[in-house]
Parts: sequence; structure tokens; C-alpha cells
Amino acid sequence: MNNEIVHLNRGEVQRITLPGRGSTGLQLLHRTDNDSILLISRVSQNKKSDETGSNQLGGSVEITFEMKALEPGETKVTFYETLPWEKDFKEIVVKELTVQVK
Repeated sequence: MNNEIVHLNRGEVQRITLPGRGSTGLQLLHRTDNDSILLISRVSQNKKSDETGSNQLGGSVEITFEMKALEPGETKVTFYETLPWEKDFKEIVVKELTVQVK
């Protein structure tokens, strides 16, 4: 998986929309290496329909996160899917970012 680099200025806000599979029970979550540099909030979730207009079990659900640059520095962000109630479930990495804040 490629690690994308994102450059932000202190106080800047950027949104990222990722596909999720909420209809399967998977939850799209995130973690950062340093919470003091970046604040991440989930801001919306939109169901996607297939071409016929019906929602399918296992279909994609777009989830939008907002990233706000708090302090100068660098942090790695990992967005991943998991089944929180399944202790042995191996998380599925959806996207990795390195965020550099000036």
C-alpha cells in the first residue's frame, strides 16, 4: 500500500472520503502516531447505490473524515476496517497517510 504525503498549514482543514463496507458490519476507524499534531473527526457517511439504485449487502458506504492541523510536525495516519467485537479479526488497512504540518 502506498503511503501518501499530505502537507497542511497549522489551522488548515482537509477532508478525505474513503469507501467503507458498513453494510457488512465492518467499521472504518483511524489512528495517528501523534494526536497533538492532527485532529481527525468523522463528519459524514453516505450510502452508495449500485447502478440499479438498490443498496446491496456488502456494498460500499462512503465515509468522510475531516483532518485539522493543530501543531507543526509530522504524523502517520492509518485508516482501517475492523470488526471491534471480534478479538481475532485482522484489521484491513484502507489508506495510509503521512501528514506534515507547517
